[in-house]
Amino acid sequence: MNQASSQKPFKVLYILEIFPEISETFILFEILGVRRLGVHVHLVSLHRPKPGEQHAEAKFLLPLTIYLKDVPLHRQYVALGWMLLRHPLRLFKFTKYLYGIEKHIRDTRNRLLEICYLCRYARQEQVDHIHAHFANPATSFAMWVHMLMGIPFTFASHGYDVYYVFPKDMKLKTELSRRHITVSRQAAEDIQKKIGDCNGKLVTLYSGVDTQFFAFHPAQDRDNVLLHVARLYPVKKQDDLIRACRLLKDRGLDFQCLLIGEGGERPNLEKLIQELGLTDTCRLLGARTHEELVPYYQQAKVFALTSVSEGMGNVLKEALSCGLPAVGPRVGGIPEVLRDGETGYLFEAGRVEELADKIYSLWNDLPQRTRFAHNGRALIENEFHHLRQTEKLVAILKGENPR
Repeated sequence: MNQASSQKPFKVLYILEIFPEISETFILFEILGVRRLGVHVHLVSLHRPKPGEQHAEAKFLLPLTIYLKDVPLHRQYVALGWMLLRHPLRLFKFTKYLYGIEKHIRDTRNRLLEICYLCRYARQEQVDHIHAHFANPATSFAMWVHMLMGIPFTFASHGYDVYYVFPKDMKLKTELSRRHITVSRQAAEDIQKKIGDCNGKLVTLYSGVDTQFFAFHPAQDRDNVLLHVARLYPVKKQDDLIRACRLLKDRGLDFQCLLIGEGGERPNLEKLIQELGLTDTCRLLGARTHEELVPYYQQAKVFALTSVSEGMGNVLKEALSCGLPAVGPRVGGIPEVLRDGETGYLFEAGRVEELADKIYSLWNDLPQRTRFAHNGRALIENEFHHLRQTEKLVAILKGENPR
């Protein structure tokens, strides 16, 4: 037996709040990527996703995923007994800590049972490392297993948990982690302002883009479509885009605006579209898989993102990879990918007239759209290619310095 075949595979336990989420393709592609690099991945999701269409690759991973809320109670109690026999003092101290967080005995008991189950599962599967996405519930479980079992963990924070719901224990999580991964340099700076340097634990790693899958299409021969892709949440400010569409129609622009995504804002947006007389212009298409998204990226004329808060904006990277010029807000890490006047146009979030101006200017300027398309594709290939980014991630998970 040669040395390579006798080496123990590196085992990573992914803890996620909901898997799979149709809007979180970056997590799906990341998991598939680390698996291709030989990492043995275990998947635990705190909750099941809502019924609905899923990416084909996600369906393949579903049978490999443990849903924590579905674990039978008797198996959780077995895990509690296992912990009491092996680590009684550690468990007693941790229970006191947990009660200080939960405040209620019933909540403490339920949470403790789930944590004990994860601890036993990780030990039985000989997990080397734990990785979580988003700094709230999933990372809490990763940290708790680390506190009880000593298994190192990393976690990635994104836009929502950095700019919208910043965890009270972000500093503790960062200090206890092997590395706290941020999706943009701006996010790292903003986190550091709140919690300090944390011994250099913060590291920026861009989510990668599969440039073969999100293939380039030239700026010429595209449809008169203004494309938007995002969940229909208040922070995404689709209402600003719809109001900008009214201004563009008043200027005589001939176009359709297609909004892809689903969420609680749909009724409000439908009402606004009707009030502004845009039922023939603005269409809410609902969620789409990434296979279905690619043709939209390749045929639309301009892409627009309107969020008031973003960690990076993965849909922008996908659009640029497909050669689709974009307009986006100057928030979070967006300027790191949408470089004003080079790969697209930036506008001040919330300024509807400026948004409309930038879209109108780009719409009628084929040479500029062509330049943005080629510059954007080159940027994605050079700085956001999924293979290089995945190799860097695996190095971080293993405690190495990424090259």
